[in-house]
Amino acid sequence: MRFLKILALVIVALAGSAFTRYLLHHQIRKPSPELLERAQRVRILRDSFGVPHVFGKTDADAAFGLAYAHAEDDWPTIRDVGAASNGKLSLLHLTPTAILADYLSGLVGVRESVDEQWPKLDPRTRALLDGYADGMNLYAALHPDESDARLLPYTGKDVAAGFVYKMPLLLGMPELLQALRKHGPKAGDLISKGGPADGSNAHALMPFRSTEGVTRLNINSHQPWEGPVAWYEAQVVSEEGWNMYGGLFPGAPMVLHGFNEKVGWAHTVNSPATVDAYELEIEDGKQKLDGAWVPLQDRKFSLQVDLGFATIPIPLTFHEAAQGPVFEAHGHSYALRWAGRERSAFTAEEWYRMNRAQSIAELKAALGEQAIPMFNVVFASADGHIGYLYNA
Repeated sequence: MRFLKILALVIVALAGSAFTRYLLHHQIRKPSPELLERAQRVRILRDSFGVPHVFGKTDADAAFGLAYAHAEDDWPTIRDVGAASNGKLSLLHLTPTAILADYLSGLVGVRESVDEQWPKLDPRTRALLDGYADGMNLYAALHPDESDARLLPYTGKDVAAGFVYKMPLLLGMPELLQALRKHGPKAGDLISKGGPADGSNAHALMPFRSTEGVTRLNINSHQPWEGPVAWYEAQVVSEEGWNMYGGLFPGAPMVLHGFNEKVGWAHTVNSPATVDAYELEIEDGKQKLDGAWVPLQDRKFSLQVDLGFATIPIPLTFHEAAQGPVFEAHGHSYALRWAGRERSAFTAEEWYRMNRAQSIAELKAALGEQAIPMFNVVFASADGHIGYLYNA
């Protein structure tokens, strides 16, 4: 009986602690006057299919409205994508998948990359990212039971982190890590280099191929019906001249493929060689590089795991070699490198410039940034030009 009483007290204490933590994590936060004022500059109209058509005074206002509209339809995914990108998904979900997602964010150095690249982004790109973050903040403030105060407030850097985080995933980094973990030095012989056996397609037709004499563009990328890489259909319009219709992923403040009045493009997956693992020779915290011993750099990362009644921080130290972050497997050390790491935040800027393009020349100039290191691009313009780019 004494044991049962003690057990009951412990259960009550843990339940009380968990309830108190729940109230703290979902506390009501009134929207700031700035958020409410910006909301007055935005209109969200939905058509008979429920597709949002977002109108804003500025591009940043339109991105603000896009975030709010998408949150209305799929807030849990947007919230989780933001958490995973910033290494905080384990605060929301106690699962192996969440822990691995946070580990990957720390391993590839998402926050460090964002902090380093943020000042170099165009001010208009930063304003767009900040506007989208504000749209998330407004939704979170008006729906505290769906939000977690530990993730608030969202900033433009948090949105940029989504691009930095997703790119190595899209390039095949998880598959490379899995191959190294299972097969060690033989991974290079075993990892697949080919693209998907079936899937997406896109077509562009010049006007003389069309009975109506107009340019045709078919965008038919195949993605899951739900989740972090499911297409979301929307139109964004601003008084600054942005008018884009198409598909985007949760957390993206612009259309990733679609069309405006002048140009359009489609993405499908290609398979360039974009990830590498360099086997290292390491002694006493140094790597042998070109005949010399060079010190490895250390990065600190805290993996936050929520057990329900308490949050447990797990401190991790990642080593950085000259080629990239170090991954250990089967007694071997590998430096990881992937295409575009140094400009990964600029993928947002490139897609934004593509959205704003009003001619094939401007679309090509945007693609010329080469911050997006993959995807086929099939494009077309209203004045009869078409093209194909194997992006790599």
